[in-house]
Amino acid sequence: MQPFALFGRSLSLLAALVACAPATVPTTPPPSQVIISEGQAELGAGGRLLARKQALQDAIKNASLGQQALLLGRTDIANNQVMFDLFTLRTAAAVNSTTLLDEWQEGPYLNVRARVELSHLQQCPLLYRKRLVATAFPLAHAEHVSAAETTDLSQGLSRELLNQLTESGEFIGINRTSISLYPSANNAPEPPDYRLDQVNVIRQMATDSHAQLVLSGIIRDLQIEPNLPVSGADPWQQLKSVTRKFWRKRSLAIDIFVHDGLTGALLAQFRYQDQISGDFWLPKQYPLGGPGITTHALGDALSALIRRATQDIRAALRCYPFTARIIRIEPPDRVFIDAGAQEGLQVGDQLVVYHDQSGDLYLNNQQEYIGPDPQPATVMTLTDVKPRYARGRLDAESYALNLKTGGWVKAW
Repeated sequence: MQPFALFGRSLSLLAALVACAPATVPTTPPPSQVIISEGQAELGAGGRLLARKQALQDAIKNASLGQQALLLGRTDIANNQVMFDLFTLRTAAAVNSTTLLDEWQEGPYLNVRARVELSHLQQCPLLYRKRLVATAFPLAHAEHVSAAETTDLSQGLSRELLNQLTESGEFIGINRTSISLYPSANNAPEPPDYRLDQVNVIRQMATDSHAQLVLSGIIRDLQIEPNLPVSGADPWQQLKSVTRKFWRKRSLAIDIFVHDGLTGALLAQFRYQDQISGDFWLPKQYPLGGPGITTHALGDALSALIRRATQDIRAALRCYPFTARIIRIEPPDRVFIDAGAQEGLQVGDQLVVYHDQSGDLYLNNQQEYIGPDPQPATVMTLTDVKPRYARGRLDAESYALNLKTGGWVKAW
């Protein structure tokens, strides 16, 4: 047999084997999955809208079992019919939309059938901007900063972080960087006044600023490597002692906290650490965020830290539900809230109204105050939205629910 003929038969056999082999197609999750699901909730004094939302949430939960779905809350209404709903449930994927297909009542229960579209993108849709108040980042060791350096560290770090969070479009920033929440940095992020007879500074700051979230932090470490002579050490250690006269390092450690303004609970905590070599001084004429700040090693490290912290906070809070406070009640069924168009609210949006049904909660033998025990009371539908506030109609009368000014509503 000729060599070329043998070579040709080998190619033919190889081609046949390739043709018979199963094709390898990369497996990627589908962009979305539609599930028809049912849910149920009890009809109570809160009205039919609240029961419908709770039943839809139950349907979404049933649809997301095994799917690990992440849900946010928003409702659109047309001709008195719920067109789609999104709810806030903390899981791992996203829900694009939920369409109410049918509802019926059986005794004291409302049943719903819904079309739930689950997504595998694992992110939350951004519906409303959250109001965030920023406070100062005090120095745990003031002696770590010399009198020749910038005095903008404590306020500048918080201010520039707030600016970048606001520029993201997910937050409304409120600058209170002249105020520090921690007289003693050692106790942060625990506020100093958690006892029964004192007002929690976290909640007070949020109330005074009409904010949902409170940003704070501590500059833990800015120590410069000491330049101490080494006696009696080996030659290597003595050489390092000599080089420190010309080339030392500076430590950088900053803690950042985000608290919930309604409850005082700590939602997120981050620690950032670095070590700066060379030009680690930051002169007085260089405020954070100003031109030329990145030409200094410390300024460049702080700028990078702020960018990283911005991403971390956005990721941690993107799926946290939006809340606002009730600022006025007009019986029988009108309420005003301290959020409006600037937060992204629209006429027709629905928010769940909470009231303190079960009294206050305490720990440590009634010595540590946790807060009230809020429960969903009813649903409000926005009828008028202004830039800074909104008005809505309750699905149940306010006096029957014992609603009070200072209560809150939630995008559920």
